[in-house]
Amino acid sequence: MEKTTRSAISTLERAERPGDQGTKSKMRRFAEEQHDTVAPMLSKMDEEAQRQASGYLNYIEGLAAPD
Repeated sequence: MEKTTRSAISTLERAERPGDQGTKSKMRRFAEEQHDTVAPMLSKMDEEAQRQASGYLNYIEGLAAPD
């Protein structure tokens, strides 16, 4: 999961140019899509998997520029 996430983030960073105008950056949309996908699964995970998934969500959220 980490390798795939890093690859996706790297691609988004290259695609996003400084000064791009828009209501949401591609990185922000990516973070929101991942949250929408992963969050519902948290309750079905064991404690360790929940910790890792939460860390993943926090990591990508931290990379997205604030609104």
